[in-house]
Amino acid sequence: MTSPITNTRPGHIASVLADVVHRRRTGSWPSGKVPSWASEYAAQIGTKAGTAKFDETLDRWYVSQLEEALRPFAQAGAALSPRTDAAGTAVAIQGDDGKKLTVTYGQLRQAARMLGEGLRKLQDQAEIINRADLLDDRVLWQLRWMAYYADKPRWLLLRETPLNDGRCKLEALAYDGKVRSTVTFVPAADDGDLKVSLSRFGAVPMLKDAGRLDAIRSFTRTGDLKGRGTLEEAWSRRISDDARERRYRRRWAVVSDVHLNVAGVPGDRLIRLRWLDAPVRSSIITGDRSESDLVFRVGADGETKVLYGNEPWQPKPGEPRWRVASYVVEADNANKLLAGISAGSVRMIAEAVAGITDSAWIHQTEADRVLQAVQSEGGAS
Repeated sequence: MTSPITNTRPGHIASVLADVVHRRRTGSWPSGKVPSWASEYAAQIGTKAGTAKFDETLDRWYVSQLEEALRPFAQAGAALSPRTDAAGTAVAIQGDDGKKLTVTYGQLRQAARMLGEGLRKLQDQAEIINRADLLDDRVLWQLRWMAYYADKPRWLLLRETPLNDGRCKLEALAYDGKVRSTVTFVPAADDGDLKVSLSRFGAVPMLKDAGRLDAIRSFTRTGDLKGRGTLEEAWSRRISDDARERRYRRRWAVVSDVHLNVAGVPGDRLIRLRWLDAPVRSSIITGDRSESDLVFRVGADGETKVLYGNEPWQPKPGEPRWRVASYVVEADNANKLLAGISAGSVRMIAEAVAGITDSAWIHQTEADRVLQAVQSEGGAS
């Protein structure tokens, strides 16, 4: 390509480029008249400065200069790993005016694209940040998705549900838990074995099941939560929701429901509940199964207390080794508990109990002591 650079004196190239940039921005030459180098250049290409041929040829030369200046940045962008976050700072310069100028990795990649440099290409990668088994055989995935040629990762919260026909439903969840997008796929035959269905990139577990990867690829944009911090918060909400639902599904049975008799007159109501699904673990204190019972005392005025055993280590002479301690249950939980017992609703009872601190749960042997102590005191607690 014919060049307008007619000599190599210091500063000549910079001067020519400054004239070209000024004319492109304002439509006129800096001094108001055609510079000598432009006239010489027009003569080389057989025209005059300012003609369409002159402008077209000069533009092609100017673009070639831009490409040459841009090439080192393009080469740097082409060498970047596809996993490098585009928002990261590649170069930062503090100007004399105090302003900070930055070049991001995404801008380096853009330079590579503009000059047609071959960007490094890896396969789509679904990095598993976390995985949890939810109720009803569902799975919650927390993924960092990096597509090849991507400028930045995408953060996905996915809920997977097995269907009756052998397929799986995959849902991309928003921050508030609403479903943004849904797709179905056929899992691999060995999908249940995580050792087989996962690969590793360094020390990071990666999904490798082709069907699941295709499903994820179909909604990576609609499911993006914009950042890992946001993803972590959304994950915590869903795990908390699942834990709450697990508490609501616990099976509580009414072991006993009696009225205390004071001078032959029915008095406060004593209710004993038992968690039927309580894990069986040996207790160091009592030797029986782990905490599974709750004891409530309902007064004539409706005030409900949960009773729990308290064992002083050094009781005074004459004091019982076991005494009864209690605290008042919140009215909403108390009303739901009594309504659930009256209606025979296991769900309502579980929801009421979920609002009571686990420290009130006692062993079955301890519950026997509590009931015996209350009844032996003539109803006094």
